Amino acid sequence: MVEAGILDASGALVGPVDMLQRFWRSWRYRLLIAWVVVAIGVISSLPAAAEVGRFFAGDQIEAYQLARLSLADEIILGQVIDDQIKQEGLALHTESPDLVAFVAGVGQRLVAACDGRAMPYTFQVLEDEGINAFATVGGFIYVNVGLIRAAENEAELAFVLAHEIGHMVGRHGVHQLWQELTAQALSQSQPVKRQTIVDAGSQLRRLSRSLMDEYDADSLGFHCLGQAGYAQSGVVTILRKIIADERAAADLARLHPFLENRTEQLAHLLATVARPEAGDGVNRLEYEARIWPLMQSL
Repeated sequence: MVEAGILDASGALVGPVDMLQRFWRSWRYRLLIAWVVVAIGVISSLPAAAEVGRFFAGDQIEAYQLARLSLADEIILGQVIDDQIKQEGLALHTESPDLVAFVAGVGQRLVAACDGRAMPYTFQVLEDEGINAFATVGGFIYVNVGLIRAAENEAELAFVLAHEIGHMVGRHGVHQLWQELTAQALSQSQPVKRQTIVDAGSQLRRLSRSLMDEYDADSLGFHCLGQAGYAQSGVVTILRKIIADERAAADLARLHPFLENRTEQLAHLLATVARPEAGDGVNRLEYEARIWPLMQSL
């Protein structure tokens, strides 16, 4: 009977026992042990829920705390980021409060149907003609005037808002911050400053999302539309309209890439799991009659 094993560099047969002993003596084993020790130390130092509630109490913050951020602290972080990006020059639309109220009303209808957490959402309209929208964390969502103009009906506008709500429900902004700051903390071998987190959060409006985050937000947004009673056909028509407009596609793709792939996924969802009873928001004339009087001064 031939003993199982492998041949070493000298051509000798090395059995399982010898292989295990060599592994114990190798640098790979010592490195594995070192990683296990570090992991145990990190896990044992993770803060309890009450300590996470004091996330903003000090200036120095461990990046891994973001992964365990409480809902209350996420809301506070969103408010701080909102203040920061306004200080950086983010221009809010203030000429037509009724327009802002209309967008917020669509958004809150979606939130009521799709997010069961005690998360207060804040929808704000920006003085920006780009066809875009973005979300940070803590329920803060921003919609450009240009997107409101580009939407053909309320269902198309609702999908963009539902997509951003999907990012919020999936906590994509929090996870993106965690990835950015964990890499920074590891490279610096020290905790990051609270202001560094706020500054990084203010850049979420300029950072591209991953393909998986976009797929997840699209899927969540698609089902959110149906749950809120909006026609789900808007998910495809608004993206195809943006793709057809090269300037608009380039502008939106900066924050929300993979438009072609996303359209294919949404078309598949529309053909397979759409809710036929959900049909609100497709009347173009009704949308224009509601929106254009509010935008005449823009």
